[in-house]
Amino acid sequence: MAIAIMVFLFLPFFVLALGITFLIALATRRLSPRVRIPLLVAASCLLLTPTFGPATIAVVPVTFGWLLIPTIVTWSWSDLAQWIMLYPRWHAFAFPATAVVSYLVARFVRPNSSFKPKPLRGSA
Repeated sequence: MAIAIMVFLFLPFFVLALGITFLIALATRRLSPRVRIPLLVAASCLLLTPTFGPATIAVVPVTFGWLLIPTIVTWSWSDLAQWIMLYPRWHAFAFPATAVVSYLVARFVRPNSSFKPKPLRGSA
């Protein structure tokens, strides 16, 4: 039951972070793969890595972006470092795992080009 509650709490954070990552992917789709893939891997690591964030009473599962974005706005890097150091083993696994998964998705999942218009027969 506790796992179901944690998943339920994590999903809204994950969906929004995934949406932001998807927008980054759409904005960079015309870049070369040498630039696009590292950019997507970095963005997904910074936004999608599962972590544990502060709450008023307990620690809740969130994506790393939900800790990173307020840190950038408030410039409170020491608070971010404290939260990362609370779970060092988790983060040592989570960041590389997110990087590998995002690399595989960016590298091997091909975009759907079926919406492009087909040229007329006989046109140059």
